[in-house]
Amino acid sequence: MKYYNGSELKWCTEDVIRHAEDLGIKLTTAEAENLLTATFEDNDDIMQFINDEMSDTILTYKTLRNEER
Repeated sequence: MKYYNGSELKWCTEDVIRHAEDLGIKLTTAEAENLLTATFEDNDDIMQFINDEMSDTILTYKTLRNEER
């Protein structure tokens, strides 16, 4: 199985720490790691959005491919 590894899908503890600092909150690396994991666990909205976008991309590709014929 191949996975997409685009830069827009990469998040790290430094991102969490930066966001927390913007909110005036100081976090340890361990706290940031826990918060990063919690942010994406069981996030059905994000998964549904990606699935919908994937369907749109497939349908657009199919339409463009059919127009080329």
